[in-house]
Amino acid sequence: MTDNAQARLGRDFLVELLVGMTVRMLPADQRVRYAEEFHAELADLQGWQRISHSAMLLCTSWSLRRCLRSSAPLARQRRHRFLIPIASAAAVCAIAFVGVSLVARNAQPGDALWPLTRVLYADHARSVEAAVTTRVDLEIARAALREGRFTKAREQLDRVSAYITSVNPKHGKSDLAKNHEVLVRELTSTPADPLSASATANGTR
Repeated sequence: MTDNAQARLGRDFLVELLVGMTVRMLPADQRVRYAEEFHAELADLQGWQRISHSAMLLCTSWSLRRCLRSSAPLARQRRHRFLIPIASAAAVCAIAFVGVSLVARNAQPGDALWPLTRVLYADHARSVEAAVTTRVDLEIARAALREGRFTKAREQLDRVSAYITSVNPKHGKSDLAKNHEVLVRELTSTPADPLSASATANGTR
C-alpha cells in the first residue's frame, strides 16, 4: 500500500470517528437522519477539509442536541443557527483532537487507532512497523536454524537487513541489530544442510 493510500485511510478513519462521536451525542430518534445528512455534506469535501468539517460537527453537537430536545419545530431549522461561538468551538476541537492524538501516539499495529497514528506520526509509525516486522523475521529465522532450514533462515535474515534500517533507536534498534548479528554468525558457522552437501559432493564426482 502506498503512503498516499495509507494517509487516505487514516483520514477516513478519523472522519468516521468524529462523525460517530457527533451522532452519539444526539437523541436516539434523530441519529439515523443526521448521520445521513453529515455524510452527505462530507461527500462534497476532500482531504483535510473532511476532517475539519467533521471536527466542526462535533463542536456544535451540544447546541444541536439542546435544539433537538427543546423544540421539535426548532429542530427542523438549519442547525447552523445554533453554532456555539467560534472561539469556544476551536477550544473544544483542540481538546478533542489533542486527546485522540495522544492516544494514537501510543497505538500499536492492529489497534483501532493505528490508521490515525500512520497519518499523524508517519515516521514514528514506520519505525514501529519496521521493528515489529524485524522481530517477527528474527523469530522465523531462529526457528528455521533450529530446524535446519538454512535457506529459509537466510531469506529472513536478508529481510531483516532491509527493514532494520528504518527502526528508530528508541524502538529497540540496537538490540534487534545484535540479535541479527548473532543469527548471521550462527548461520555462517553452521555446516551446510545435508541435501546441499550431498548435491555439492555429487557435482564434484
